[in-house]
Amino acid sequence: VEETWESSSLFEEIGDILMIPMLKKKPLTSSVCLQPVLYKPSKIELEEIKVEWELFTNEIRDGKAKRLVRGGKNVHLLSKKQETKYLHMRPCGKDGTVTELDSNGNRCTKMALWLNDSFVQSIIKGVLN
Repeated sequence: VEETWESSSLFEEIGDILMIPMLKKKPLTSSVCLQPVLYKPSKIELEEIKVEWELFTNEIRDGKAKRLVRGGKNVHLLSKKQETKYLHMRPCGKDGTVTELDSNGNRCTKMALWLNDSFVQSIIKGVLN
C-alpha cells in the first residue's frame, strides 16, 4: 500500500515477460516445451492492469486482506480471480500459513499477485495460432 504503480515490482516486471508454454504429458518428464512467447502489454492492457493493481492496493488498504476463518478455512475479502481480467492474489507458500501484518495492523495471509490463467492462455494462443 506504500508503493506507487510506477515504483511497484509489478510495473517493473510486466513490461517484458518470457513465457515458455509446455505441452504436459504423463509422465511429466515427457512434456514438451513449445515456442517461447515474449509478452509486451499494449498501452491499453498496461492501463487495465494498473487499474486492477490499484483495486488490490485499495482493498488491502481498506483491510480486506485481513485473515478470517470461515468453515475452518482461512479466507480474505479481496477480489477473486473470477472478478478480474488480468490479476489475482494467491497465498505465498504451499499451505498459506505464512502471515504478515497489513498497514492497519490486521493479521493477513501473505499474498502475491499472479497473472490470471485465462489471460496467460489468451496471450499464448494468440501467438501460437
